Amino acid sequence: MVRMKLHYAPASSYSQRVVIGLCEKGASYLPIPVDLFDEAAREAYLSVNPFGRIPSLELADGRILFESIVILDYLDLKLPEPPLLPEDPSQMLEARFLERVIDLYVNRPRNLVFHDLQKDPDSRGGPEVEVAYETLRTACDLLNKRLSGRTWLAGQSFSIADCSAAPTLQYLRLVLDFDHFTELSNYADRLAQRPSCAQAWTDGLTQLREMLKGLPYPLDREI
Repeated sequence: MVRMKLHYAPASSYSQRVVIGLCEKGASYLPIPVDLFDEAAREAYLSVNPFGRIPSLELADGRILFESIVILDYLDLKLPEPPLLPEDPSQMLEARFLERVIDLYVNRPRNLVFHDLQKDPDSRGGPEVEVAYETLRTACDLLNKRLSGRTWLAGQSFSIADCSAAPTLQYLRLVLDFDHFTELSNYADRLAQRPSCAQAWTDGLTQLREMLKGLPYPLDREI
């Protein structure tokens, strides 16, 4: 039987989103690590994804899907149990909305803050970085309020929003202390203990630690 192939980088938050979804579904797949920092490996990978982005899911019939959210949607269509999108339309909209909040207003500014922390201290900051920090604070406040009375981000059922939040919040903790957002902090702890999320994070630790060792300015927080 031909299995799906996941072309991914274990430490990538977008890759981890898909790994979480695959684990939740109990899906059989072949993991294929891709080292985009290796020129030859990157060149070879362009035959899979011409944009050179990860992850990519290669289906049994040879078709290839890009973008983590599209891959998660595909998994929900092909393997409907357990669902990653609620059946109720309003809850489905909530899950999709919060997935977008995680990606656009947490992951992206978090990445900008991380890169700023790798600059010479005298070169750090500036208007873009201030906006990034303000965006993160606003997003954390929104998520913190949304989580009141909920087990998972979009409600009582684990969803695509949680697949996205799990790795993103782990990475956010490396550059920003959000423990004062109690609901959000407790939620991040719950995610870390969920088997699918723990597996995706653990699988990426070796690669992540290697990357962190090579930073010009080590981060204050350890993993």
